Amino acid sequence: ELAEKIKNFQQDDGWFGQPEAGEEGMINTHIWSVLALASTNEPIPQKEKAREWLLARQNENGGFGWLEGLESDVDDTGTAVQALILLGEDPETSPAIKKALEYLKGNQWEDGGFSAGEWMGRESNTSSDAWVVQALIAAGENPSGSNWSVNGNNAITHMLSLQVQDGSFNWKKDIHSTPVTTTAYVVMALAGKPFPVNLSYAPQKDESDTEKVFKDLSKSHWAYQSIQGLVNEGVLGGYPDGTFRPDNLVTRAEFVKFLVGGLAMEEKDSTSSLAFSDVSDKHWARGYILTAVEAGFVMGSPDGTFAPGKGVTGAELAAILVRALPASRSSEFQEGEKWYSGYVKLAAEEGLLYPNFQWDRGASRAQCAFSLSRLKALLATYEEHKGQ
Repeated sequence: ELAEKIKNFQQDDGWFGQPEAGEEGMINTHIWSVLALASTNEPIPQKEKAREWLLARQNENGGFGWLEGLESDVDDTGTAVQALILLGEDPETSPAIKKALEYLKGNQWEDGGFSAGEWMGRESNTSSDAWVVQALIAAGENPSGSNWSVNGNNAITHMLSLQVQDGSFNWKKDIHSTPVTTTAYVVMALAGKPFPVNLSYAPQKDESDTEKVFKDLSKSHWAYQSIQGLVNEGVLGGYPDGTFRPDNLVTRAEFVKFLVGGLAMEEKDSTSSLAFSDVSDKHWARGYILTAVEAGFVMGSPDGTFAPGKGVTGAELAAILVRALPASRSSEFQEGEKWYSGYVKLAAEEGLLYPNFQWDRGASRAQCAFSLSRLKALLATYEEHKGQ
């Protein structure tokens, strides 16, 4: 019954809308009618006219607005891509799809997220991220691939960085707006489901054959992009049995090794003096620990130990990350109620903490990879701005 009502809204030129209800020229009524009808698995009436009508509303910059004559925005362009593919546009050969994807790419920011446009503020947001991810999946693109990443960040990592303690997602950094709706958008995108969710689109393009693959790490893993990036750089590695073991907890010594390698620091001579009673001259991580200590990134305990084999906690990881920030940012550290409070606060503000962060729990290999990847990207951004 509902599908029949939508069909009755279609006009002679193929447009879906109700001019008598003030919808004249609305592009979004057309897009959502197409998506709704496609979800019923029924043929879309006047399909060719519907496709041509939508193609004719594409702006010069490749994007689509919600109303004829308005500037393009990421959200409506994302849904338009999905509708056009359902109407018969081939993402492999369609100039319109190519232009739309180029428009979307032009609105990706250094944090990997996407901005809806001037009318919603230029900052990236999770809702726009979700629309773009769904469009990319529909078009056979990999939203976590190198083509859709900036300094190791992409829409997936950006969405995950805005998840809060109750499991919902902020719309923007520190903006908790319509959390149920926003979270619903994000969940569908993270699940790899374009609209309609009951249909299958084109398979995603394969990543480079040179990428290393671990048998226990799928591309759908939340930290896949961070892990793969660090693996490709030689910072992280797997185990002889071909696994990565993303949930394994990381020791303090291991994280220091990750940090020194990730920041391309020159490892100190392991024969240099190091005043930790539990780090012998022959300890495998002695050089890495020396390097991080001299840089001021890590410290030992008052009793003169370093505890290299102890699991690194969320609080310790936050402190190390903050100390590795440029002085202009680390100087903003303020003491809190607990020794770690200020570090956790500043690390969260910089987007360095992994999803579901808990200060007193050990950090896993996946969590450490995510935070280290975020730190590397942030440092690269600061360096770029410094040179401008």
